Amino acid sequence: MVLSRLFLALGGLALAAGAAIPSFNTSDVTGTNWLLNGNVLLWGHDGRTQAITHAEWEELKTNLTVGPPPPPPNWNVTRPARNDTHGLQARGACEGIAELQILETQTFVNWDVQVSPVVGNQYDQAYVSMAEGYSISNAIAISIQAWYGPLSKVLTLVLGVTYTRTWTTSTTETIADYVPAGLSGLIVSNPVTVRRYGNYIEGCYDDPTYNWYSADEQIPHTYQSVDWVQGAFRLCASKDYPVPFCEGNGFHY
Repeated sequence: MVLSRLFLALGGLALAAGAAIPSFNTSDVTGTNWLLNGNVLLWGHDGRTQAITHAEWEELKTNLTVGPPPPPPNWNVTRPARNDTHGLQARGACEGIAELQILETQTFVNWDVQVSPVVGNQYDQAYVSMAEGYSISNAIAISIQAWYGPLSKVLTLVLGVTYTRTWTTSTTETIADYVPAGLSGLIVSNPVTVRRYGNYIEGCYDDPTYNWYSADEQIPHTYQSVDWVQGAFRLCASKDYPVPFCEGNGFHY
């Protein structure tokens, strides 16, 4: 299978301008348990999963947007033209409006999401596997928290995305690897995230309130017993504890 086709299926990951995804020799992964053996498991689309080496993953990342890009300039202070908005509703004591503006949509491979405990290994290789109770969710940040509910409903109506959805690991799946001697390590997920920036506009037509927001959407993917989101699984290991993020800033404990 050509890896470029797989990543096109992974929800349209943003590419660097003019760049093409390289092709690698890959192997299909089947069954309900996956031992990574030092590889990266690409968690894709329509029941298709692929294993590539860490070197291939590092090369692939040079053509992907990894980590959240910067927000659009002045996105939280812009007062947009009315023809940039969606979902007009006009009624109330004054000529009222409730509108959704989407300024920019970004798609990227997000920072580490921990899906296993950290395992320390002083002498020989140690086994570490996905464990129960780790989660990832869609999310909304908004300038005025009181408008979270109305904004969530409008986003669901316009985009068809449930922003209250959460995915949680269970004991039915096994994605595992071995931590080399002298290191501490864990299994992480690097999800494909779709982030939208904009304004939720509410109030009287002649003087509405502009509430800025950002909304993160994960792309669901279920294969065999694993109900999670599109992206990649990998071992993240270090000689240091707590373990520094392999993608992003922070530490795993």
